Amino acid sequence: MIRKSVRFGALAAAALLAARVTAFTTQTLVLQNGLVPTLNGSPVGATPYTGTVDTYIDSNYPDTNYIDAPTLSYGNMVWLNPGFTNIDRAYIRFDDWTGYLPAEAFITGAKVTLVGTGTNGTPHQIRYRTAAIDLSTVTYNNAGSYTANQQHMGLENSGVFGTARSIDVTNLSRSWLSGSLGNYGLMLTGYENYSASYARDIVYSSDDAVPANRPQYVIQYVIPEQVGMIQESVRVLNGPTVIQDTFIKPDTTTRAASLVTDNIQDQNPVLNRCRALLKVLVSADSIADLKQSSDPFAMGTTRLVQAKLSFSIVDGDPRESLTLYTAAQNWDDTAATGAGGVSGNGFATASTEWAQSWETAMSNYSVNLGGFAYDPEFPAGEAVWDITSVLQAWIDNPSTNFGFILDGDVNYGARYALTGYAASHMQPTLTLFVEEYLIPEPSSVLLAAAGASMALRRRRASRS
Repeated sequence: MIRKSVRFGALAAAALLAARVTAFTTQTLVLQNGLVPTLNGSPVGATPYTGTVDTYIDSNYPDTNYIDAPTLSYGNMVWLNPGFTNIDRAYIRFDDWTGYLPAEAFITGAKVTLVGTGTNGTPHQIRYRTAAIDLSTVTYNNAGSYTANQQHMGLENSGVFGTARSIDVTNLSRSWLSGSLGNYGLMLTGYENYSASYARDIVYSSDDAVPANRPQYVIQYVIPEQVGMIQESVRVLNGPTVIQDTFIKPDTTTRAASLVTDNIQDQNPVLNRCRALLKVLVSADSIADLKQSSDPFAMGTTRLVQAKLSFSIVDGDPRESLTLYTAAQNWDDTAATGAGGVSGNGFATASTEWAQSWETAMSNYSVNLGGFAYDPEFPAGEAVWDITSVLQAWIDNPSTNFGFILDGDVNYGARYALTGYAASHMQPTLTLFVEEYLIPEPSSVLLAAAGASMALRRRRASRS
């Protein structure tokens, strides 16, 4: 009886392995007004996409709407032209795009690309709309404040004439697709609350005569499938039941209840330095069921294929890069501080190393997981790292899980949402790509095994 059970399991395993070919194949959809959409470079039907809606408003012409203009203008103009002050805001929205995606699609990446036609300086704000607005009738007089119903998600650092610049909208696109956030588009403007202006930028709109110049929406996605007896799935996890986080500065303050970090940076003076701490709780139900790497192949188990960790900008200037590390010793979000950061042994010479004087309060880093560099033109949206091997190691041995350290560039800094942030799609997010080995009905296993056995006999026959 035992032999029969072993034989049955072996046949099932062979059938499963024989059926497995590829996992989570990425598809790339490109949408641009007036052009036929493409999927992986091939046309999708023959009908051009016409869902882009864009316009801009101008404080010097407060009752005018520019819905049909071939360009979009945004930013402030004050000191560049003495005696002449104006504020321009641009609005961009992509409608009717969800129908191009299969119902099972999971978005792994998305960006909006704009082509510049003229610039007078930088920087500019990027915001997403949180309420509906009629882009065919909006004017400066009826638009309201630039902060009303618009959430900051990054900035534009420099607009170079004729260049294409991309805004990361991955987490936004997922929320738009699921319906958890209304698709009300993006808004670009200058820093309107500053008395000194920065300048204005101009990009091509969806009405430009050259289709290649028009705003482009690129969406990458995967479709979880059942291949043989293996079921693919994607888990998107955030919130305090899965992630614990805080941030520290060179002081004795604990910040466990913070909604956002201060500017993540290594900038002088010393007291401005800030780093975030984050721990994935591998004991959470949505992670605890993943098998250890040493576990034998077994039906009814789920294994990790890939894990990604993402942080979202709330505001600031992440112009150069961020670096993610694993921590070398444990910490508690209710007690972690940067006490002694400006005394004792001082800071280490290399900006990527922890200060000696911080070691007793939290930890030195262990493994450098690499830097993340935003598009230098439009640093906005998510910063993402592949943490597959690290998470698997923590699943295998939870006692080694001391979490992550997020460190910033020496010269620039940005604030990032933490787990308490109200916009849940901007909280630190863990995305897991997993495979479940299904437990089939006995008849299904026997059929699969028979198929595998027949294929093996045919292969042997072809060799003889």
